[in-house]
Amino acid sequence: MEKKAELVVNRNNSISITFLTFPGPFAAASLPGIRFISLPEIELPHLDDVSGVDCYVISLQLQKPNIKHVIQTHVLASAHFAGLVLDPLASYAVNLAAELGVASYIYFPAGAAMLELLIRPKDGDGYASILDHASQLREAKGTIVNTLAELEPEVAELVSNRLYPQLYPVGPLIHRSGQSDDRIVKWLEDKPACSVVFLCFGSRGAVGVAQVHEIAHALERTGFSFLWSLRRPSTMRHVVPSDYTNPTGVLPDGFLDRTAGKGLV
Repeated sequence: MEKKAELVVNRNNSISITFLTFPGPFAAASLPGIRFISLPEIELPHLDDVSGVDCYVISLQLQKPNIKHVIQTHVLASAHFAGLVLDPLASYAVNLAAELGVASYIYFPAGAAMLELLIRPKDGDGYASILDHASQLREAKGTIVNTLAELEPEVAELVSNRLYPQLYPVGPLIHRSGQSDDRIVKWLEDKPACSVVFLCFGSRGAVGVAQVHEIAHALERTGFSFLWSLRRPSTMRHVVPSDYTNPTGVLPDGFLDRTAGKGLV
């Protein structure tokens, strides 16, 4: 999102953008037209029995008074306030935007297919908290989604469907750290089009050894080429998974040798 902000500010230097961030070592340095304000520390309740996502949502909700105070003190007092751009899990702040008399937009980093599942939920389908977020999404003025019509044709239908807030496709937004894995690119370029199965469960998606073995056996039996983003589960609660330095120890014996050239982990 920071890269998108840089593009916006570089295109129009009359626009300034303020990010509100959680306290921590990941706080970024401000840039011309872009500033970062770290929210204060809050005391969290006992959350041992709460999932990682719900823990994050609770943290956001507890920060609402601080968010309102920071906006009133540091944003409204210094510039024309155009609106709030919210994390999907901070959709509760749509009401905060209404209190402040400004527009709210949801920045949805996933694609249109996932967004469609949220804004068109079926009765009794999914978790109650997800359905609650979906209802909040409908109250925003619009949704900024990381996709494009050529990649997901259903985007055009969502854009034209006036039963839902305005959709703004701005993708694909790709985070480039300055490093690229040329090995993956070259491997993919050597494969026929539409011939590779891609397995990725997201930055927080990780499975145990038993499930890794089941997935590996299934991949091997299909005979398809595959690219597998394998993440190591964290040993600490509410900490995101990390990359394996060497996945050999968690995969079935001989798996990498048997799938050499056919698969890449």
